[in-house]
Amino acid sequence: MTTVELKKIEKIATESAAFARRALSKSNELEAYLSMLEYRAGKVRKYPSVDALFKKLKLR
Repeated sequence: MTTVELKKIEKIATESAAFARRALSKSNELEAYLSMLEYRAGKVRKYPSVDALFKKLKLR
C-alpha cells in the first residue's frame, strides 16, 4: 500500500469512529430520556440486588 492509500484508510477509520461515538452518545441520551419518562409515569423498576441489575444490563 502506498502512503496515500494508508492516509485515506486512516481518514475513513477516523470518520467512522467519530460517527460511532456520536451514535452512541445519542443512544445514551435517548435511553436516559426514556428512563426519565418511565420514572415520571411511575414505572420504576426495582431490582433485588446489584447483581440482578447487572445481569439485566448484561454487564456480567
